[in-house]
Amino acid sequence: MKWIGVAALAAVLMCGCAVARTPEEVRSPLPDSNYGGLSAREDVAKTQQQPPSDKPPVTTPGKVEESALEPAELRIQRAGVITLAVKHEMKFALELVKHAGKFDALVMAFSNTEVTWRMPSAKINALLEWLAGQDPKLVEIDAFDFSALDRTGEYYSLEGRVEVARTAYNRTLELLRSAGNSHELSQLEAKLELLQQKLDGFETVLRDIKLNAGRVEVKLRIK
Repeated sequence: MKWIGVAALAAVLMCGCAVARTPEEVRSPLPDSNYGGLSAREDVAKTQQQPPSDKPPVTTPGKVEESALEPAELRIQRAGVITLAVKHEMKFALELVKHAGKFDALVMAFSNTEVTWRMPSAKINALLEWLAGQDPKLVEIDAFDFSALDRTGEYYSLEGRVEVARTAYNRTLELLRSAGNSHELSQLEAKLELLQQKLDGFETVLRDIKLNAGRVEVKLRIK
């Protein structure tokens, strides 16, 4: 019985040593373990929800801040019509021609009843805001309508076809230079001409997509 009592007392003492902590240990911060890719401090910070910021984005004074309508890798062209109720039609038509450069626009056609601009799509919002900011007694936006044509798939498909056609053209050109007889020469020349026509067609469409991508043709109708 005495031996059993001694063993029980030893077990109690061992448990007390395992649980007891010094004041320094209690006050010590969490160790910087890196379990799971985060330290203990980082893990605690992650669990604390950050309050949403109500501060407006910082912009450069006097600069029009606007985002693009689509990522740069897309090939989208647009067209639109803005109908304006104007008191002095002729005067405002001339104002539209005069202010085209403000929106990086090219004046394509103009009259006293309609002015056509070709401009970057990213400037559409700025144009609408400028028109809405005119004196409502003189100019008001009556209606506007814009459409878009996404040619992204066509563009990247044509890029691959151009590369294939160009490779075939170069290979045929090399064979032409080493043609053994007139018959072979004639066949290779005909094939080379067909490949050149195909290549020209692909590249023409590619250039058209590049010229119109990210651009919008706007008809400003005055009534």
